[in-house]
Amino acid sequence: MINTEKFTGKAESYAKARPGYPDAAMDYISTLMKPDAVIADIGAGTGKFTELLTKRGYNVFAVEPNADMREHLATALQPYTNTKIVDGSAEATTLPDHSVDVITCAQALHWFDPNAFWAECRRIGKPGGIVIAIYNNTPGGSSIQYSKQSTDVFFKNPAIREFPNPMFYTRDHWLAYMTSHSDNPLPSDPGYNAHIAEMNSIFDRENADGLLRRDVITKVFSERIEASIQFTDVCFIANDVLRLRAFYEAVFGVKAEGNEIHSGISIDGLTLVFDHVDITEENQAFRYVEAGSANNVIVGFNVDDVDAEYQRLLTLGAQMLNEPTTHPWGARSFQFRDPDGNILNFRTIPKGEN
Repeated sequence: MINTEKFTGKAESYAKARPGYPDAAMDYISTLMKPDAVIADIGAGTGKFTELLTKRGYNVFAVEPNADMREHLATALQPYTNTKIVDGSAEATTLPDHSVDVITCAQALHWFDPNAFWAECRRIGKPGGIVIAIYNNTPGGSSIQYSKQSTDVFFKNPAIREFPNPMFYTRDHWLAYMTSHSDNPLPSDPGYNAHIAEMNSIFDRENADGLLRRDVITKVFSERIEASIQFTDVCFIANDVLRLRAFYEAVFGVKAEGNEIHSGISIDGLTLVFDHVDITEENQAFRYVEAGSANNVIVGFNVDDVDAEYQRLLTLGAQMLNEPTTHPWGARSFQFRDPDGNILNFRTIPKGEN
């Protein structure tokens, strides 16, 4: 079963019993966005989080791929004119380019393909926009593991805040809650009766005066959508690599690594690269430089999405030297000139590579 169908048949229980989000968390989230922000709430579900955004006056696109969930979502959002329900996924929202200020996902990030979702965030998010992921973590619950794994992979350096969100369940709401998860059996499933019996046993054992308490913690993760462009290296094309690198070894007092064809010196996270002129025959990206001249330098940057950067720079009228090319060692890059004719190299390095 694909992820978008895992909650089919569970929307009613989800809407009835899943924890909401505390006012303190919503107040904090409001400080992260401007008052007239346009929001895309991804994986909106039955609207438990979406409705709180709409009540605060934000214009919200509620993106939800599951038809059962969307039906309940429409009921929850019916009173509001500042929302639009969208049949779309995290990886393909169908929203226009750069159309939203904020992208939120509540209790949903672990269902998304992180790379495809990040690319979609960059596509639909306005410059300087923000991505916010919210999780209600119940002690002993699977969401603690899901939230940590998904946010660790998706975010680079998020701001994280926690808010107490204690929940008190009646028996009816407890049973609804414990049939609202993707792995809980439906009434038509063979294990349903045994599951309900076990949940009743837990309630009988742990309730106090007819209420079962769970000390839920609401965690809010947020990070700006900023194009990651990291200044990484300066590459010198040389006729004599060993002679040039020896000079820089002496200047910086740092030992280089490599050989007479390709060498490098690392200095505070920046690499000075020395490539022999003959390497230009193997790497056509370097055919625009001239060894031993003032035109022998290429300034290198790592970027998240080299193809997206290529398209962005095209709109700026940059003088492109070539289109994005994937190299045998896995990197994908293109080169362009600045107004003074200097050559810049933008590259995306596969994950796990340096």
